[in-house]
Amino acid sequence: MGFLGFNLLSFGSPWMLSLIPAALATLLYAYLKGGRKRRFIAPTLFLLRKLASEAVSSRKITLPPRFFLELLVATLLIGALSNPSVKSKGKLIAVLIDNSFSMFSITPSGLSFMEIAKRDLKTFLNSVSSDTRFYIAVTSPSPRFLTGDPVSAEKAQLLAEAVMPTYAPDNIEDAMRFVSAKSGIDSCAIFSDRIPQEGQNSGFFTYHSGKEVLERGSNIWISEASLKPESRGKVEIKLTLSSDSEIKLKGSIQTRLYDSPLHPAVFQKGPRENFTLYPNRSLPLHIKAPSAKGYEVRITITEDKSAIQRDSIKEDNI
Repeated sequence: MGFLGFNLLSFGSPWMLSLIPAALATLLYAYLKGGRKRRFIAPTLFLLRKLASEAVSSRKITLPPRFFLELLVATLLIGALSNPSVKSKGKLIAVLIDNSFSMFSITPSGLSFMEIAKRDLKTFLNSVSSDTRFYIAVTSPSPRFLTGDPVSAEKAQLLAEAVMPTYAPDNIEDAMRFVSAKSGIDSCAIFSDRIPQEGQNSGFFTYHSGKEVLERGSNIWISEASLKPESRGKVEIKLTLSSDSEIKLKGSIQTRLYDSPLHPAVFQKGPRENFTLYPNRSLPLHIKAPSAKGYEVRITITEDKSAIQRDSIKEDNI
């Protein structure tokens, strides 16, 4: 249907509309019963003979074009007296959610950036008028809308709850250009761990991330992940961390080994390594681990008491 379907009529005197059926009934009565009568004289025997052999049939109703013209005029007159007006179209807002790897970051409150973004988004959705409609878009691994048509605040909340961070970078600038190219959108609300310089003064973009998220403002992602069997019961796990953060990040990587990926609660700790990720750099990590049915790689990057954690237990998709 699209957002054009949101234009609805309202009436100052809706009770007047009940006169339309009354006008229809009055016109029908006037055309069926009104007009001059013509006298018809017939022999009595003829009538008796006809009544004895034939049932009385109902009279066929034929209405002239004038009837429909008068009905239209009456309907328009009653409609005008009911004081109709067109409701103003509600705003159409795009919600852009940063679902990059850095949104796994843990704040001092114990909540991840993504959890905080969803909390702030719920508050934002409850603050707008009820006739507002939304597009939900994500940044990673590439910008895209989650719906083809605008949705209500309730549906937008359900869609946002299902969004999870990815291994990818945030692509925030590309996502902003992608959203602004969509026709009909009045504004774009951004929920991210950083505020880009592009588009800040346009008035089209607004930022709704909490202070505890924006204080950090870094962006990291996993640009490569693979697992290769080696000799003597060993495997090599390869990960490449990339960053366009303005600060140096320190962290560690912990490997866990599983006898069965179906029971991830039972595991054995594998090797642990510390590393330093410099600004605007990539860092290849090579981890030697014993063979197992499944692996979990937990990356923790700490800075000002915040951390990023990402787990995976699929052997083919670490």
